[in-house]
Amino acid sequence: MEPTWERRELPVLRALVEHFDDVDAHRLKPGQIGQLAGLNEDEVKRALKTLWEADPPLIEGVMFAGAPYPLLVRGVTERARRAVGTWPEPQQLADRLLATLGQAADAEPDGERRTALKRTLAFLGGAGRDVLVQTAATVLGGQLGHL
Repeated sequence: MEPTWERRELPVLRALVEHFDDVDAHRLKPGQIGQLAGLNEDEVKRALKTLWEADPPLIEGVMFAGAPYPLLVRGVTERARRAVGTWPEPQQLADRLLATLGQAADAEPDGERRTALKRTLAFLGGAGRDVLVQTAATVLGGQLGHL
């Protein structure tokens, strides 16, 4: 069996995240999702089943008796937003901070400050990486109200 994430689930998830970014967005049926994602309805149904069965689920929907996927999708989860890259992961934030620190060190004209920045970068990129990721998680959690 071939992987389906890149060609099926991810396009559906991206379309759903974009759609539900609109505060006035309405629930969607598989056919509507197919139009947004550029996939046929059968592919969308398969993707919805997979996204619904993920643990925890990536989508919020309305199930009806006998259907193996939500017949109406009413939203996406935080996890879905992370999967498509619209909501940062702590590791991503840490990587961005390290890259910015590296650029600052390279651009610093003062030798002492440049050395201090490079030492900080070496620590945070090595032994201090876990501390940096935990700090990023705390910052992101604080933004989400989950301190």
